[in-house]
Amino acid sequence: MNKYIKEQLLKCKVAKIPEFNDDTTELIIKCINSVDYNDNIDLECEHNYVIELERYITNPPDTFTLADNWNKGVIPTSKYLYCSPKQINGKMIQFDAVGYDIDNKIYLSDRYIDLWLPRKGFKIISKEF
Repeated sequence: MNKYIKEQLLKCKVAKIPEFNDDTTELIIKCINSVDYNDNIDLECEHNYVIELERYITNPPDTFTLADNWNKGVIPTSKYLYCSPKQINGKMIQFDAVGYDIDNKIYLSDRYIDLWLPRKGFKIISKEF
């Protein structure tokens, strides 16, 4: 693989780049849609989604005030949530959610009513119709 191409692929932050090495001569980079890329999310109320929470949401630093200021002290414990957006307020989205085991596709015991999350605090894994 050309050194310049390799450098550019490593800098890519939008597309999902498949595994490659110095011997790779061909890559297929799939086009992303709005569900794949967090900045272009078109969340719809009354639809269900499986989302993956960023680490700073489930393990917040001491200075992070999301739980205290928006969620009545509640910090989500599950990395994945099955949820439905209820309200969008600027960069914050309110959900009803339940913890989700993505490997076994089952709901967990943790439940969240009126959970507020920042748009950058999660990525959509799938949209349920």
